[in-house]
Amino acid sequence: MLITTSDEKIEIERKQAALMLRRRIDGMVIIPAPHAEDYLRDEAFAHVHIVTLDRPAAHSRFVSVVVNNRSGARAGVSHLIGHGHRKIAFLGLNKALFTFAARYAGYKEAMSKAALAPEPYIDCVSQENTITTVHSLLTDADPPTALFAGNNLTMRYILHALNVLRIDVPGQIGLARFHDFDIADVLQPALTVVRQPVYQIGETAANLLFERIARDQFPTRGHRVVLPLELVIRRSCGCHAPPTP
Repeated sequence: MLITTSDEKIEIERKQAALMLRRRIDGMVIIPAPHAEDYLRDEAFAHVHIVTLDRPAAHSRFVSVVVNNRSGARAGVSHLIGHGHRKIAFLGLNKALFTFAARYAGYKEAMSKAALAPEPYIDCVSQENTITTVHSLLTDADPPTALFAGNNLTMRYILHALNVLRIDVPGQIGLARFHDFDIADVLQPALTVVRQPVYQIGETAANLLFERIARDQFPTRGHRVVLPLELVIRRSCGCHAPPTP
């Protein structure tokens, strides 16, 4: 098994994929960088079994394993709205990524359904930048009362910023995020999250790839496997969730 990363750079991904071909690999599981799928249409990849993970590829012959990012974000934001929050900010990374675009769409749907005005997408490019961003948000004349983080790294940046600024959660600001992580339930307060079935995503992608390799067929049409999400309610949103047994 060979593992590599492109760090979201198209040229690196293309070169790494070409190196994999030279090693005569049987198949690939790829998390495609933004706008990087075109190289997979090249003749060199016509007889390589490929499954994409987390983000679908534009090529119709690939199987993609994803979660329903839009409905997950919609559920998380709707929960914050249920606490009475009327101005909620969405913070994420690169909006060009499929996952963040879909999650922001879910956020907007939840806000619009509640007859609330969605806020513009906020890009957290670094830990330092996020301190400035959060400070600006919370000192605005009409500040948000809750924040929804698009992924783990964004939430890490937000938590660091709130700690530096000495902002109480959930007293001064409500928090929820997309994706769970190991210590989310032991932080003070424990974080409300939209949990992805991370292990199942990888396992499903691998099994689909093994199945394609075993059949040694190259269908012209692929499909998308969408796995379910779970809203895990803890205390950062304002709930007094009971401890997990």
